[in-house]
Amino acid sequence: MAGAVTSGAQRSGAERAAALLLSLGKDLGGALMARLEPAEIQRLTRAISELRQIETEEVDYLLEDFTTRVEKASSVRGGFDKAEQLLAGQFDAPRVMAIMDELRSPDRSNIWLRLAQIDAQMLATYLTAEYPQTCAVILLKLPPHVSAKVLSLFPNDLAVEVLVRCLRSRSVQKEVMEEIENSLSSAFVATFVQADRSESFKQVAEIFNGFDRQTESRLMAQIEEISRDEAEQIKTLMFAFEDLTRLTTTSMQFLIQRIDKSKLPVALKGTSASLQNFFFDNMSERAGAALREDMELLGPVRLAEVDAAQTLIVATAKELIDLGELDISRGYEEDKLVY
Repeated sequence: MAGAVTSGAQRSGAERAAALLLSLGKDLGGALMARLEPAEIQRLTRAISELRQIETEEVDYLLEDFTTRVEKASSVRGGFDKAEQLLAGQFDAPRVMAIMDELRSPDRSNIWLRLAQIDAQMLATYLTAEYPQTCAVILLKLPPHVSAKVLSLFPNDLAVEVLVRCLRSRSVQKEVMEEIENSLSSAFVATFVQADRSESFKQVAEIFNGFDRQTESRLMAQIEEISRDEAEQIKTLMFAFEDLTRLTTTSMQFLIQRIDKSKLPVALKGTSASLQNFFFDNMSERAGAALREDMELLGPVRLAEVDAAQTLIVATAKELIDLGELDISRGYEEDKLVY
């Protein structure tokens, strides 16, 4: 017993966490892992894969030790210093410094979030006038899919040079990064303001997506009286059940597999023949016939039930769009999502 306790006490934090997760079982342990950051999951996965058999006595010790630590930590005090100490145990010094700088300077961090949302051609035009090293620093701070779009618009020689500099990039001095951020803020200040306004329209469109049909029609009519142009912009950004026809064939078939099939007959009740045929065309002949039969057997259906069923299907579609599993680019700008 004493040997087991000594062994448990000498284990690293990752080994202790791995043993605890395994003792919780697949469902609960897996659910906890899903809540961790990618780097933490990777570290734990490695620890689990390298963990050898642990005797019951040692598991009991680890569980008791964990419970004791939690009970002692019932009253805690946070702060930047505490956060930095915790990060220092997980990341190297440059990464810790970068994370803490973003926390202490949220306005500067926000620059990168906004920059990722502006037009790729506009950003590419700006960067081609910068030094390749500066381009590399900026592109490494942006999401990879944004950087890929921008680099694809560069002249070939410049794109290659910037990529090489990205490969050989080292940590950037704080003063240099601040100068780059200030330059970007000055160069794109008008674009940032426009992006903020665009974001507000998207949020309002999402609110309208949550209304029932009567509320939507009533409020939209009132907004049209105030500003027809703004009302049209909201309509353009809204994603209605009828907009599912904009999905590609592959995406529509994938969506049909993922939705609650019991909601389909209700959702299609009273819709146009073209919309119904769009669903039938993306189903097997047998499934389509069964759906037609279910719709005929339904009889009259309350509008509220139809709205609820359609809203549920649209919500599933939006979730899959956000995950990149549905293609809604038909008739629209490439990669632009419309809600």
